[in-house]
Amino acid sequence: MSKNRVVIGIYCNESVTQVLVANAEHLVLSERKTGPIVHHMADHKQFVNDLNRIIIEISEETGFGFDKIASIVIAVPGVNREQGADPVVSGLQSGWKRRKHKPKIIRVITTPVLALEMLFPREIAMYAYCDLDAYVVARNRRGEYVQFGGWGKAIPDPGSAHAIFHKVMRYISEVYDERAINSPFFKAIGNTFSYDTAVKFYRALYADNLNSMDFVSATLRAAEERDIAATSILDIAADEIVDLIRHTASRLPMDKKVPIMLNGRLFEDKLYSTVVRRKLSATLPQLSVVSNRFPVPESTVEYAIYIAGRQLHA
Repeated sequence: MSKNRVVIGIYCNESVTQVLVANAEHLVLSERKTGPIVHHMADHKQFVNDLNRIIIEISEETGFGFDKIASIVIAVPGVNREQGADPVVSGLQSGWKRRKHKPKIIRVITTPVLALEMLFPREIAMYAYCDLDAYVVARNRRGEYVQFGGWGKAIPDPGSAHAIFHKVMRYISEVYDERAINSPFFKAIGNTFSYDTAVKFYRALYADNLNSMDFVSATLRAAEERDIAATSILDIAADEIVDLIRHTASRLPMDKKVPIMLNGRLFEDKLYSTVVRRKLSATLPQLSVVSNRFPVPESTVEYAIYIAGRQLHA
């Protein structure tokens, strides 16, 4: 890569868009942080338009100009379900047809794939994420990726916060219908969220302002106090995420230990993480859980820069 060429790393999530421009030695030349742009899976055309605007603006701000961009890596959260050519890449390339000089490499990469490439570049490895959503990503010996889960709020992912939230809501409804035991957890939820009557609970269900993580936190607190209903909900959720991990692992050769990284707020909770790890150890002893070494989202863009530069020398 010529010393006067630059690489660009972009990271987009639901709350921020970060951009770094670096030279051949990975020295950061320019940095920008702006608000979120439309999700890549929600509206490809708008996502491409937003990216194009950001790339042109940052190239002009650096003083290098568009023709000096050698490589661009765009990191996005979650999973990418596109088959074949990525429409984001083809959309950007189509918009630059008339330009004499274009970036040599443009790549859209999800954060779990980015984590596996950075931390386990030549290994069979897995990445499991459990937060509001949940998904598992794995790479085989040929460097191919499989991804399961990550469907979001409308279809709560196994073991995710959204899934736990739905289980809590079902439990409350069943207590009111006299189909489930009235444990202290039921009263605690009612006191915390003012659902002391069936009517108030019913109205709240359709108010569309419920925060799944608030209910997960309440469930975890109750489970820590050995509440039977809360413990059962967490145990079922843990079974679900372990089953998703097992399904993903079935696509890999398991003739030796395979590292798996657990990431996301639910895996950061000591109780939930302990339950999941115990179930993994019992059902998938070939997996070796590694500590979460992947940086916080604010650092992800730096890894995108690294990947962008590394690909030019591949």
